[in-house]
Amino acid sequence: MIVLGIQKKKKSTHNYLVLKASEKALQGYCLLFHLLIMLSEKYPEIIKEAENKVPKFMNPKEKYERHKYYTRNLGEFMIYLFLCKNMNWLELCPYFLEESLARNIVWFLNKNAGLAYIEPNDYHSKYRLDTTFELSKTSLRLILFQVSFLKIMQGIREDMKRRYGYPSDEMSNSLLLLIKQIYNVKTWDVFFKMLDFSLPEHNWEQVVSKMLKDAINKSFHSRYHRVPYTVNELYFIRHKKEPWIPPPISWDKNSEEVKKLSTYGCKSLSFSPQPIEDCPCCVSIPIIYLPLPPSY
Repeated sequence: MIVLGIQKKKKSTHNYLVLKASEKALQGYCLLFHLLIMLSEKYPEIIKEAENKVPKFMNPKEKYERHKYYTRNLGEFMIYLFLCKNMNWLELCPYFLEESLARNIVWFLNKNAGLAYIEPNDYHSKYRLDTTFELSKTSLRLILFQVSFLKIMQGIREDMKRRYGYPSDEMSNSLLLLIKQIYNVKTWDVFFKMLDFSLPEHNWEQVVSKMLKDAINKSFHSRYHRVPYTVNELYFIRHKKEPWIPPPISWDKNSEEVKKLSTYGCKSLSFSPQPIEDCPCCVSIPIIYLPLPPSY
């Protein structure tokens, strides 16, 4: 009982320290945004740059603006949206999510190569949904926090100026509650709901599955990742975790490749991109020439 009491006390102390640290971090975040507001008012060219950058990101004719080469950091890009007076998150949301999901691909494929195997569209893979969410939850939480924070800040900009950037007790409590809500998000439907991205009430799993598979294709064609395995190798890896998944057309139990896989398995390889000329695994990958801005 004494040990249990000590453990509870330690846990309580830890939670208190985490809470205080979160409050300090949120206060610093608010102060930085207040500084941004004041700088943008003093230097209007900052707002002009933001209002030029965000529409380009959403313009289908200027898709290159979404590429990592042109928009290096999506978190920093979100600040542009905050500065835009005539644009909101709902307009940006589908374009931002498409690019964000694609950029996450290489990270979770390096942890779970089997997810690179694209199953048929008529097969619903709960494994893909659950595993991808689990492997991506840190970046997904960051997106939820940043979007929610920006929406809150846009509504109280003038109040923040009056308070010199310091959040009110009510705002601090709201933000801390928001963090708790974000950590309780465990499924894709709740994630998208918090981002105000509409999904069908029924069969939303199929819609999200397609989004995740499309993100893999987009990542590959954007050269955010490479594929160092054959289709059969990817299926072999995936099949270990999801035995009922349909095989590819190329899967033949009597072929030499499949026999070798059954006997020796396959070694762990990286999906991280490398320059094509230096990477023997990428010889067969066509070079993707990114469209340049009209000024070029």
